[in-house]
Amino acid sequence: MVLLELGLEEDKLYKITKKEYLDNHPELKQEKKEIQDKRYEHYEKRRQEAIDQARKIRTNILKTEKEEGGDGNDNGKTTKPKNEDENNNNEVQQSGMIKKELEKLELIKKQQLGEIRNLIDYEYSLNETRKKNEQKEKENERKEERMRKEKIKMQKLKEQKIKEKEEEKKEKQRKEEEELKKKFIELEKKKLQEQKDEEEKQKQMLIEKQKKQEEAKKAQDELRKKVEKYQEDQQKELKKKQEELEEKELKRIKNMEERRKKENEIKKKLQEEAKERIRKALEKNDQE
Repeated sequence: MVLLELGLEEDKLYKITKKEYLDNHPELKQEKKEIQDKRYEHYEKRRQEAIDQARKIRTNILKTEKEEGGDGNDNGKTTKPKNEDENNNNEVQQSGMIKKELEKLELIKKQQLGEIRNLIDYEYSLNETRKKNEQKEKENERKEERMRKEKIKMQKLKEQKIKEKEEEKKEKQRKEEEELKKKFIELEKKKLQEQKDEEEKQKQMLIEKQKKQEEAKKAQDELRKKVEKYQEDQQKELKKKQEELEEKELKRIKNMEERRKKENEIKKKLQEEAKERIRKALEKNDQE
């Protein structure tokens, strides 16, 4: 009843979290965090003001009950003069109505007090729960902070290891490059020495070659003379054989022409016979 007099709904006085408030007002989820915070703080302020008003009304009701209890030993009855007997019936009726109204008011006050007590108890329970939740949230925040610091520490260690590996890799690469450079220089020296030895070897080989060429030239002159004489003899023999071959070739060509002529005649005869067979076959088909 007290809440109705204040124009408030009971569920509007219950403590809710910011997340629950935003769920009840989805249009705020698109707004900035500052606006969300201000709206939630305004809602919480109005809720606390409503609770304070309910408490004040409860205090006033308790005060009124106390005052009425102190003056109510006669249970609302009054002493009537004997000279007013003629109005006795009216007063009794009015007294009965007043008593009923007082009882009804007493019942309403008790209901209001019960509502306020329940609301205060609920608010106290909410405050205790809020304190526990805040403590738990702080503990979670401390835990998250420790985890974040530990994560940063691990990340730094990881980065340090990566950096050390990179340094090791660079150092290894540098040593390998120095080793390759050293091997390249040694290889070049060896190559130059081999080239020098090869030039000396080629020089000796050239001298030997020139000596052999002179000896070969002398032997070649002697061989040339023998070859020229042999070629002359062979030329004469070859000419003789060529004449014989030419004569045989003429005979062979003559025989070949005669054989080709005979083959053409046979081929022509076979073609004519084939044409005749085809003609007869066609005539036979036409008759059938």
